[in-house]
Amino acid sequence: MTADTGTRGVCPRCRHPLVSEPRTLAWCPDCEWKLAAYDPLRMASDWGWRPLDRLLHRLAYRLDARSFRRLAGRPPGRSGNLAGRVLLLAVSVPFLLAAPACLVLGGYLFVAGLGLAPVLGVLLVLFAVLIRPRAPRLPRRFRLVDPARAPAFVGLVEQVAAACAAPVPQLIAVDASLNAASMLVGVRRRRVLAIGLPLWAALPPGQRVALLAHELGHFVNHDSRRGLLTGPAFTTLARLVDVLQSVARRGGYLFTLPYLVLGWLFWLGYVLLLVTGLRDGQRAEYFADDIAADVAGSAAAADLFDTLAVLEPVTRTVRDGGRDRASVATWRDAARYVRRDLAERMEISRQRSIREEASLLASHPPAGLRSRMARSRPHREPRVTLTDALAGQIDAELAPWYRQLDEAGGGWL
Repeated sequence: MTADTGTRGVCPRCRHPLVSEPRTLAWCPDCEWKLAAYDPLRMASDWGWRPLDRLLHRLAYRLDARSFRRLAGRPPGRSGNLAGRVLLLAVSVPFLLAAPACLVLGGYLFVAGLGLAPVLGVLLVLFAVLIRPRAPRLPRRFRLVDPARAPAFVGLVEQVAAACAAPVPQLIAVDASLNAASMLVGVRRRRVLAIGLPLWAALPPGQRVALLAHELGHFVNHDSRRGLLTGPAFTTLARLVDVLQSVARRGGYLFTLPYLVLGWLFWLGYVLLLVTGLRDGQRAEYFADDIAADVAGSAAAADLFDTLAVLEPVTRTVRDGGRDRASVATWRDAARYVRRDLAERMEISRQRSIREEASLLASHPPAGLRSRMARSRPHREPRVTLTDALAGQIDAELAPWYRQLDEAGGGWL
């Protein structure tokens, strides 16, 4: 990563040297000129058509920036904007009513219809089955943690939950991803805390507390994307778009016209739902981040978001190093090396994440904006601390799950 000082490497707006990297669109690190540009060389296609990817990336970038400006320097608030929630419900409810409506109409046409009506009735019934709301399930890649075999880890989760004023998760799960999540699964909506073991290993103790506090904060941050009425609409429309795209690809010309009509109709509904939900979703994420800063301290929370911004080079370091990927030490040492190597250029990594993580499909604001948001608020000292000794004890407790996932082909990278 270098600052190009040649004639073509100077910002036309502020005359500051641009940041340039191989196969990457340059931008100005000072005034952030061209930071909003879509970079097809580094960013995967979300929608399968570059012009559309470019357009929706620009929209997502602007929505990210607007949410950040609206919330920077002040608490994000426990509840979202009422008008926004009403609009989200207005978009979600019709899609939730579509399944029972298609089922009733399809059944009527099948029983009482004439000619081709019964065939249409069967198709409507099958469509109703396809788009029916479903209770989220725990993904198969997760392994449940037995509390009796990890008392120190479970005790830390309970301590952080109490500090967050959040309910204790009913299940704790781990997987082999560089990620973490909290979710409500099943008809009874059981609370699940899921931790990616490589991410856990890569974090120092203070950032581990911040990670737990953020995820547990989702149980009290009133995220409309998890609502009983609004949550299923997101998954239903996403599933519809995927199915229609798959059918169009496999069916050729026979399904081209139905896809152009139905596919784009559902796709536009999905985008509208994403745009509508993004504002409250980002408010909820920033609120969970604020809980993390309150429990783990401002410094640990901000440092966590910086670590999230450099996970790509951490993964690359592990992959190229040829070391045991199921080892806590491997991920810890790789993250420590990357953080030290990029310490003086962390703002560049934050800016890169702001560009590359701008997406309507992203569940979180870009890590760079989350780091800036944490630093824009008053400093807070940690209320829950994790000592090195206790962190080591927890790593020893979780070691069997690292091996279990590795032997099961957990896909560490």
